[in-house]
Amino acid sequence: MYAATNFTVGLSNAHPLAVKPVLDNYVVCGRYLGTVDAGTEVGIECTDDPPSTRYVIVQVASTDAISLSLCEVEVYSSTGQAARFLRY
Repeated sequence: MYAATNFTVGLSNAHPLAVKPVLDNYVVCGRYLGTVDAGTEVGIECTDDPPSTRYVIVQVASTDAISLSLCEVEVYSSTGQAARFLRY
């Protein structure tokens, strides 16, 4: 069983294959500190009014992590506020 631990959700207009995302070198939407077990749904809400962007970045904070597996990522926005939802 896989779990996600300590990850950051960010926003960017740069394509991740053209510009490799560097932790905290983009608009940080929110952080999840702790472990999320497989099959668990968590929500990350942007704390500030985020700028309009094209890409959502989900990045593990630890350099020891080999990979992060996501089953489904849902992104919702509304006027003045946006929320990013992750499902494992």
